[in-house]
Amino acid sequence: MKIAVQYIIVPLILIFSSSYYSIAQVSNLTAPIINENNFFQTQNNHVAVEAEYFYEQSKSDLRQWYRFTKHKSANTTDDIIENHSIGAGNSSYVQILPDTRITHTDELLPGENFSNKPGELAILNYKIKINEPGRYLFGLEHIVPVVKIIVYILV
Repeated sequence: MKIAVQYIIVPLILIFSSSYYSIAQVSNLTAPIINENNFFQTQNNHVAVEAEYFYEQSKSDLRQWYRFTKHKSANTTDDIIENHSIGAGNSSYVQILPDTRITHTDELLPGENFSNKPGELAILNYKIKINEPGRYLFGLEHIVPVVKIIVYILV
C-alpha cells in the first residue's frame, strides 16, 4: 500500500504580552534562521517544532516576532525587553513586539494588538511533512515567569 506524503504549512498565530528589560540591540532577530526548503517531519507519529525555527514571517507591518537567545535580545524604540531564554527550549524563544498590551486593563486594539480572526496579524510559518496519515494533536507551550500554559489543537 502506497501512502501519499503530504506537506502542510502551519501558520502559527500567537498573542503574547509582557514587559521586559533589554540587554542588546540586534536587527536580524526577526529574520528566519531556516529557509522554505527546510521542514519538520513526523517520526513514530510525532513531530516537534521549536517556535523560533519559522521559515517565513508575514502580516508583520504593525508587529513582528523577535527571536531571543541566551546571547541576543531585541530592543525596539517602544519596548524595553528582558531576556528570558534561560530555561527555554534550546535557550531561545520568540516574542511579539511592540508590546502594546502588557496587562489585562490595557486596551485591546482590533487590527493592531488583537484579532478575533486567525491569520490577520503577525504570522509565523512552518513546513511540516506528515509521513503517517492520521490525526495529530497540535500542542503549544507558553511559559511565563510563574505559569506554564499548554494549548492543544487537533489537526
